[in-house]
Amino acid sequence: MPRFQIDGVWYDAENYAAARVRAALARPVAVPVAPVVKPVVNTVSGVLTPVAGFPNRSMVRFGIGERINLSFVTLPPGQTAASFGGLDWFVRSGPATIAQDGGHVGTGQLTCGTTDGIVMVELRTVNPPVTVKARKQFAVIRPDDVVFAQRPGSGDFHRHGRPSAGFQAVTYLRPADVSFRNLEFREGGASYVGTGIFARREASLAQLGSSYNTIHPVRADWSNVDGGDSSVNGSMVSGYDTVSTNTGVVGVGTFTWSIPQLARVVGTMDDFNVKTLDHVVTVDAAGTMTISKGGVAVTHHLADADSDY
Repeated sequence: MPRFQIDGVWYDAENYAAARVRAALARPVAVPVAPVVKPVVNTVSGVLTPVAGFPNRSMVRFGIGERINLSFVTLPPGQTAASFGGLDWFVRSGPATIAQDGGHVGTGQLTCGTTDGIVMVELRTVNPPVTVKARKQFAVIRPDDVVFAQRPGSGDFHRHGRPSAGFQAVTYLRPADVSFRNLEFREGGASYVGTGIFARREASLAQLGSSYNTIHPVRADWSNVDGGDSSVNGSMVSGYDTVSTNTGVVGVGTFTWSIPQLARVVGTMDDFNVKTLDHVVTVDAAGTMTISKGGVAVTHHLADADSDY
């Protein structure tokens, strides 16, 4: 019987066509391999959205008393809390509280506490075994600075021929990259310190007028910090402060009130001193007066014309 070589192998067959059939039958049969199907990985990420949103604000630091809306996103997108059996937010540690939205829908609102510190929150499943699907950490910040800016549209105060000067100012709480919109603000009491014409002599005090009391009084009312937030200026206190002096005495002297700037979270009694601001007045022998407070200063000479705020 003839022999035929196919792909390097010899086959005995009646003809070449029969040899090819034998070669085909001798080849190994390829077994199809099932494709590997990767399991879907469900990724859940927590989302913090401050109620007081403004350009260039921090998203990892928030002011005491700030309110933050809590939610989540998933990958693949569009998965609901129900697909995980329900989700709720919890404070794991730090000064904050959470009000859950009903229905275990994975949303709610967080309120920062009255003290500073690091807060850790977790988004957890409802049904056992409870698992943590997402974590977020951030810092709660107290205000640590108070600055003034002259009230927009206002002028300086002066009375011709008298040592006098003054201005009206708006007050800002800082740092400026967080919001203190849920705070209240007022000034505390301060002792009188004077030299020269402002020395503590009853006769001089009578001449200087009733604006110079021995003690700067605690302001009776609290003001809301609701004038808006700015990453440049800070959180603005509503209203404005009038800072002025008008004396009938020409002579050298200085006058100082070191005034505590007090704040507290709305609805609490835990006020604290953010910073002490010096209200300072100086007068020289020519009767030129400079008054300053919170970074704003105004100077007037005796001969300057009358001006009002």
